[in-house]
Amino acid sequence: MDDQSKNLCYLLWSQKHPRSKWSKVLATWIDSSETRAKELLNGEKLSDKEQQELGKHIEISKDDLEVLILGDLFEKYRSQYNIWQENILYLLNEILRYGQQGELAERLNIGDEVISNWKKRKHIPAKKHKEEIQKFFKISSCVDLEKEPIFLLSSPTNIDEKKQWLQERIGKIDDRELDRLFPALEKLLAEE
Repeated sequence: MDDQSKNLCYLLWSQKHPRSKWSKVLATWIDSSETRAKELLNGEKLSDKEQQELGKHIEISKDDLEVLILGDLFEKYRSQYNIWQENILYLLNEILRYGQQGELAERLNIGDEVISNWKKRKHIPAKKHKEEIQKFFKISSCVDLEKEPIFLLSSPTNIDEKKQWLQERIGKIDDRELDRLFPALEKLLAEE
């Protein structure tokens, strides 16, 4: 993820905006379309006009605005957060589906109330559960949940979300474009 995109995600997250509304909130901040906001969250750079609008619509110091545009705003404040805990909270609050909490507790060999306490920030999850949590949520083993802030990603984070994202995008492709893309998709997705 591009630093500027990560910075925007950090800003939205730190101001407690729900992930599902990030593009809508950002569109308001930059006085633009939600489509443009999604582009920015996925790696496009802010234009000069968008930078000015952002500075007008959010409470941020000039220094932090400059870091947001040119640097890594999250890195500046990283020490204030427990990335492991924030990642677990993200997985529990945004990825865990209804009825799965008991299943997760059983898999981790802990009580349901332990997970409830994690959600309430009463306790930080023990890192001995890391591998099982990653398997349960289908997070790649290459991702270090102690260091990588997946809670800041605007793109899908686990295998199920990625599959759903692909299905939705393929479903939205018009027939002509699908015909054009099909040979490449077929080659890419062919079973061996």
